Amino acid sequence: MPVRARAAGVSGRRTSLLGGVLVLSCAAAGCVLASCGSAAEQPHGDDVSSSNNANRWEEDLAAVAEAAGITDPPVVTPVRTVSPEESKAVVDDCLVERGWSIDPDGSFSIHRTQQEQFEFDRYVCIASYPIGEIYLEPYDQRQWEVLYDYWVNEFIPCLASKGFDVVDPPSRETFLAAPEEWHPIGDRGIHDQLSAAEAEGTIRSSNEFLAQVCPVSPGEDLLYPAQTTP
Repeated sequence: MPVRARAAGVSGRRTSLLGGVLVLSCAAAGCVLASCGSAAEQPHGDDVSSSNNANRWEEDLAAVAEAAGITDPPVVTPVRTVSPEESKAVVDDCLVERGWSIDPDGSFSIHRTQQEQFEFDRYVCIASYPIGEIYLEPYDQRQWEVLYDYWVNEFIPCLASKGFDVVDPPSRETFLAAPEEWHPIGDRGIHDQLSAAEAEGTIRSSNEFLAQVCPVSPGEDLLYPAQTTP
């Protein structure tokens, strides 16, 4: 009997998976920093950020391997770095190149006997396209302001217009004082409502809904204008 799998990419510390979609979630869960050695062993200056980001990416890959049941992950030479918004597309393309067929809704139909090989190939594809270091850095004040304004003025009204029950967000000042304590689909019940809507067939998938119908992210052009300006 075939099963359906989504090969969502990985975008580092500010994302998690909700029904297969990459969702900005540092505001809900906080950013896990990699542990380092003693002060004498730590690099200095720009090398500190680079080293920490490398450790964070290694942690993300380790989490992918653990979730997939891969006990001895292969060493993979990266092809190139990508942005979070690129991640799923390049991982999907990589899987297609490795012989997997993608369905119109962006999922892969595989037989249960193929699950282990699919997870292995998915790990290799994710490892081949690591997220660029800038996207692994903690958000600065401007980015948190962009997120809050987008969530309040665009994302939450979109959810309400589609029939989801939403609650009033914290004030801008309250949010910016502790931005990691609130996320519009964190503990506000939206996650459960999306899962229920997907199970009932009201929406085709949380992935598609949060990417295309009511995008949870304002987009990299707003969050990272210096990276997206021609």
